[in-house]
Amino acid sequence: QLNNVNLGRLLPGSPFEAKTQESSIATTSAGKVSVCGNLSPLNLQFTSLFSHLFLNDYNYSNLAASGNVDKNKLNSKISVNDKNLILSATGVMNLTGNFYGSQLTAHVTHIRPKTLHLTDQYGEAAASADINLTYSTPTSSEGSKLSIRNFKMGDGTTSFACDTLQLSLRNKNNTNSLKLKSDFLDAHISGNVGIEKLSDAILTF
Repeated sequence: QLNNVNLGRLLPGSPFEAKTQESSIATTSAGKVSVCGNLSPLNLQFTSLFSHLFLNDYNYSNLAASGNVDKNKLNSKISVNDKNLILSATGVMNLTGNFYGSQLTAHVTHIRPKTLHLTDQYGEAAASADINLTYSTPTSSEGSKLSIRNFKMGDGTTSFACDTLQLSLRNKNNTNSLKLKSDFLDAHISGNVGIEKLSDAILTF
């Protein structure tokens, strides 16, 4: 059980560390964590429940996570019921170092990106969406894919909605190809485009 643990001091330079003096008074995290299993071969099960968790200069409340680590793979379920973020997600992460084969599925009922310090844009706008991410080797036939469905965003006076937004990245003949497809526009970019550019492409798109 964790009570009033200052993860920012334990992990300096991490997202758990306060970025401003104003937020430093709320950097503690409290919760319960249970881990059991074997170290050789690696097979661990875990459950955690945090009443509050300080991360990226924001104090989240009501977080729960569970899952297992089996050799080089992490399987997990996460839920958050915070006033600025409500989501449920499941994921599989390849822990070998390249993350190829990792997958994430998330249902975001409510999120305020600026309040959570995820961006300095969009003011007090709130959004919701269903998200699916598959990270594959660049040369695989399918490539890496990001799908966002049922996206809605508004601030009370203006709103925007998009039923489907899909991005795919693959490498063929030593050329990276990024494809974007949505309800209102399709685009295709070829050249030196990395997987890290997907988030920039979404914002631009």
